[in-house]
Amino acid sequence: MDRCFPDRAIHLVLGAAELDVEDIDLVASGCWKGVDAVETAPRLAEDAADQVVRSADPALTLRIVDDRLRVFEQRDREYRDEFMEAVARRGIGDDRIRFYDHHYTHAVSAWSPSGLDDALVLTADGRGDGRSVTLWRATEQGLELLDMATELVSQGAPSLVCPQIIEGQPPER
Repeated sequence: MDRCFPDRAIHLVLGAAELDVEDIDLVASGCWKGVDAVETAPRLAEDAADQVVRSADPALTLRIVDDRLRVFEQRDREYRDEFMEAVARRGIGDDRIRFYDHHYTHAVSAWSPSGLDDALVLTADGRGDGRSVTLWRATEQGLELLDMATELVSQGAPSLVCPQIIEGQPPER
């Protein structure tokens, strides 16, 4: 088994449905899409600059932030490549693989089965595609990203956002 491809689970599910890997039309991945250039990348830059400015040792902080982002990007690229190679070895071409934003997939999987026509959906975990916490508006038209916290501020981010949501106030950055 490859680290990024759960062979046994897939074969169990396909076997129960009397299907083979060749019958799969689409493989969807809820990670490794990459940092969104329009919304997430500018916020990462803003958060990095803010941490450097507020630091007692800006040069050290800049190196730490830069290293953290570089390591995450490199690791994500390696995992994505490993995933793509594992899927290709099983005869599934690139045209049948889709990558989706990590936190978007969390939000979809929480909202879709909820039965709610209009909802606020909060996702929070360590990191994924540059984000650690997201807040979405879910309507019949789909999901709209309202706000996020980047992976650079992930520690404690849920405690900053959750009280405002519980009190019915819009989140502040």
